[in-house]
Amino acid sequence: MWIIPRNQKYLTLLLRLIAVIVFARLFITVMPSKKPVVSNEKHTFHSGRRSNAAIVSLCRNSELYEMAGSIRQIEDRVNKNFNYPWVFLNDEPFSEEFISMTSALVSGPTEYAIIPHAHWSYPEWVDLQKAKEGRDALEAKRIIYELTYH
Repeated sequence: MWIIPRNQKYLTLLLRLIAVIVFARLFITVMPSKKPVVSNEKHTFHSGRRSNAAIVSLCRNSELYEMAGSIRQIEDRVNKNFNYPWVFLNDEPFSEEFISMTSALVSGPTEYAIIPHAHWSYPEWVDLQKAKEGRDALEAKRIIYELTYH
C-alpha cells in the first residue's frame, strides 16, 4: 500500500520522481556495441517503439497549477511523441476546472478516478497513537521529510 504525503510540495516532488523512474524504465535501453568498449560510458538510445503504458498521477484539485507544470514538462520531453493516456487519481471528485485544464494540456486521452478513503489513509489495523509516536520520534531526530514516511 502506498503512503501518500499530505503536503502539496512533497506530493508534487513524489509525482515527478515517479514519472522520471517510469520513463527511465520505458525509454532507456542499453545499445550493444560491436566494438570493445574503451570507456565506462554507457551508450543509450530510444528504440522508437511505443510501450503499452499510461502516466498515473496522484493529485488534488488544489494542486492544479503545479500539476500543469509537471504535465507540460513530461509532454514537451516525452509524451508528445507517444500520446500515452493520463490517469488522474484523487480522494475527492475532480473540479471542472481541473478536468478542462489537464485535458487541454495532455496529448493523449485522460481518465479521472477517485481513490476510496480507505485506500488513501491509514488502514484500520494501524495503531494511530503508535504511528503518531513514530512520527514524533523521527521529527525529534530531525530526520528530513519525517511526515512523508507515514
